[in-house]
Amino acid sequence: MISLLVASVIVTLFYGFKAFRLDHKTGFIPNSLTYQIVFFGIIFSLLFFPLNLVYALLVFCFCFVLYKVKAIGGGDVRFFTGLSLFSVVNPLVFFVVVLFSSYVLLLVYSVVKKNVVDQRFGLFIFLGIIIANVIVCFWLGGLNVGC
Repeated sequence: MISLLVASVIVTLFYGFKAFRLDHKTGFIPNSLTYQIVFFGIIFSLLFFPLNLVYALLVFCFCFVLYKVKAIGGGDVRFFTGLSLFSVVNPLVFFVVVLFSSYVLLLVYSVVKKNVVDQRFGLFIFLGIIIANVIVCFWLGGLNVGC
């Protein structure tokens, strides 16, 4: 379990940083990156956590609703779905922690800067991924699995 946890943390941080960098540079997360994380996430889930596929479908549905109300972009829908496929804990919990912490950080940033933030959400998603991974490591660390 420890090696799966470490693999999950490394992969989510890698893709999170890559998405942040591309989002900052271009203003969107490219399809090539989102399809890649979903593809490898499906393989990871099929090999180690098949139930994650069901949870990822729920994450996709929730994100699709957010997309329809223009709260997130289409790339974010696929990106969050792919991230949830790499979770070693309940993907819904991981997704909620990433999304909630991302929006809280965005809100704090908006208040501190006293202006409306542009549509580039990648930095806040990356920071949310870091927070979620820290929580997962402490949570599983408390179960003597460690990080």
